[in-house]
Amino acid sequence: MAATAFNRTRHVLGRRAQQHRMYLREIDIRADDKIVDRYPGGFVAKFNRDCCCITELYASLFNRRIQTVDISKLVFIFSDFISEPPQPSIAHVIPWPFPFAAYMTMSQSEKKKAIHDHLFEALMFVGAVHGWPRSGIEQLYADANATGIVLKGIGKKSWKSPSGDYRAWVEFAVEMDAVYLECILTTSTKRIEVARRTLGTAIPQVWCLNYYLSVGNWISPSVFQLSSTDFQRWKTTADFSDVIPV
Repeated sequence: MAATAFNRTRHVLGRRAQQHRMYLREIDIRADDKIVDRYPGGFVAKFNRDCCCITELYASLFNRRIQTVDISKLVFIFSDFISEPPQPSIAHVIPWPFPFAAYMTMSQSEKKKAIHDHLFEALMFVGAVHGWPRSGIEQLYADANATGIVLKGIGKKSWKSPSGDYRAWVEFAVEMDAVYLECILTTSTKRIEVARRTLGTAIPQVWCLNYYLSVGNWISPSVFQLSSTDFQRWKTTADFSDVIPV
């Protein structure tokens, strides 16, 4: 019996030794596929896209704030087949109650708030199970609200014009209905803004900025082209012929 107890203790200590400290880096929110018959017309896919403005924003805000054990990503399955949070568990895929019938009648701003508030409740629930500090989750929620729940910024990459005098940058805003893209032309050295042009909109999706901000080129001395790298393979241009002398 002593040997058995020793082996059991050694097994538990071994599992603990294999646990890895890491940080929560990503969340995903999806509608329960089982609701598709009650909400037809592509509602489930549309809802999943609606959530991208929040999940992409949180990915930018996490920044090593929530330390975990063996968890870098959480997936929440929103469903109206359940009315209460699930039993506490260490699962990384968590069902969560969500009022889809009411959601369908909401305005866009109300929809965004509903998703965000339910995500906050879900994160607080999971955090309590794992012993994460409440303050970190509360601060994330506050910071997201301070942005208007919109991820905005300028891509890290820029493209020098053929003359070498200018650079093209891409400014973005990830909203619920679309990803809004704009091209900013600056001087190459001091990076003073010269002009900006609308590049149009793109579909919100997981990791959309990786797809939309990584590939660009000048197709003429004064025309910049941005290309997506996802399945859509769209191209859009910004014409600066009125400000770049040829």
